[in-house]
Amino acid sequence: MAAALNDYLKGGPDAGISSSDHVVARRPSGRPAFVLVLRRLPGIGTVYEDSVAPAIAVFISDPEMSAQPRASVLAQVFSLTRREADLAVALLQGWTLRDQADARGVKISTERSHLKSLMQKTGTHRQADLVRLLSGFVA
Repeated sequence: MAAALNDYLKGGPDAGISSSDHVVARRPSGRPAFVLVLRRLPGIGTVYEDSVAPAIAVFISDPEMSAQPRASVLAQVFSLTRREADLAVALLQGWTLRDQADARGVKISTERSHLKSLMQKTGTHRQADLVRLLSGFVA
């Protein structure tokens, strides 16, 4: 892994994103591998022997962890009601509208109404677009 990071750094300050912008770190246990995403930090580096070593940010993704935004964050960002924000989080967790209606003891039409309002406030037109938008938020 250290060699991959070093190779990425040696790409030079003008190097574009290439296939080496990520590193797969396999686990000895056989569980799903970590994915490290590498990004250059322009204008930041360490001066060493009259040259500047570039700096990078390393983002580590664990496929076994579920990183989902909190309902309170979504409510603030999109001016959602508490119920709309809770529905947004449930959709990100894979719940269907029917699941939510059953769990809350309400009619499916009530959940559809919340979904319609949620999509209007987020500027989305399809449920898939809504989920894609919301999944971009970090927990």
